[in-house]
Order: sequence, then structure tokens, then C-alpha cells
Amino acid sequence: MEVKFSELPGSRERHLQRRDGNLLFPESVRNPDPAEILAARQADAADADRFVEELQSALEQAVSLPPNAESDVVLKLRGDIERLYEQSIALPGDHSNERNGLQKLYEVVMRAVRGAAGDDRLAMKELEDAEAARALHLKLLEYPLVADLLQPESPIGEDELLPTLLSEPVEVVKAVLTMFDQDQQVVLQQHGRELMERLKAEGHDLPDAWAVLALLEHRL
Repeated sequence: MEVKFSELPGSRERHLQRRDGNLLFPESVRNPDPAEILAARQADAADADRFVEELQSALEQAVSLPPNAESDVVLKLRGDIERLYEQSIALPGDHSNERNGLQKLYEVVMRAVRGAAGDDRLAMKELEDAEAARALHLKLLEYPLVADLLQPESPIGEDELLPTLLSEPVEVVKAVLTMFDQDQQVVLQQHGRELMERLKAEGHDLPDAWAVLALLEHRL
């Protein structure tokens, strides 16, 4: 039975696409079978169903949020909205409308947070810093790989991180590397050099992966 990959897959199926026929991954995982693809698709669909339920709950909480709501309630709701926004990028299908709705919910909640801060300059400064950090995070989330890596049960195991990065365009890797500290980048560079040299010795020419390795080495 032949199973084609979805046009807009979720994080699990998307990772199987990365591995499919990819020389950078171990041979044992390069050819996902139909059962594996279907299982990934079903798991992604289940995530999408839970997302819809949690989104509806967040919407109801935001709409019924009283002006004098306790700060811990408001902050939890803000965290839920941020988590749902991040999760929506890892889901199958197009969820841009839901993200627009989540952004509006976030703004409603932030009005409550700013109102609670009042004239407290320190609190306002902390809010400004948090908003700047969030803006950077949203910029990173423009790359689906970031959302895939941040999932609580990411389909990208530690042993598959390097081949995954080497499979991505340079501009994506440049952004994703901001998520890793210096020591982690050193390890990725060292193991990346070993992998690429081995593949080269086997007669494989992978110019795009070499470009990513060059980026890793240049950053160090």
C-alpha cells in the first residue's frame, strides 16, 4: 500500500518527510513505511482535535475574564494562549485563522495585565521586556522546525537533531541555532564534520548540508 505525504502535515508526519530518502539520517529510518506514516498522521490529527477543545476553553475564559481577575488566573491564561499559538504551528493543516484569534485573545489578556501593573514602573519594565522576548519568539516560530523542536513530545529525537539541521536551508538553521548554547553548538559542529566527512568518503555530494556545516563552523 502506497501512502503519500500530506501537503500540510503535522509535526510527526513532517519529520517522517525529512527522513524520507535522506542520506543524512541513518539508513534504518530513511524509508518510513505506510503504517508509520498513517500512525504519525493519526497522532497529529488527535493533537489537532485537542487543540480545538483547548482553544475553545481559552476563548471562553478570556471572554468571561472580570476586570478585577486575580493575577495568577490572568497569567495562566496568558501562558495557555502562548502555548496554543506555538502548538498550532505543529498541527496538520492551515491554522492561520486560529493564530489570528489567539493573538487577539493575547491582546485582551495583556490589557488586563497592564491594568493590574498600574503605575508600577518596575512591573511595566518587566512587561516591556517580556513583550520584546515574545516578539523574537514569534519570529522564530515562522519556521515550522522551531515548533517541532519545542513540542513537549517532539518527534525529533536528540540523535536526529544533527541530521535534521543539516537538512534545512541555511537561513532556517541560522535562526534555530539561537535556541542552543555555545557548548551545544560546538558538539553539533564536531559531529556534523564527522558525518559530512564520512558521507563524502562514501561518494555522496551534499552541497546544501555542507553550507549548513560551514555556518556552524563560522559561528564558532
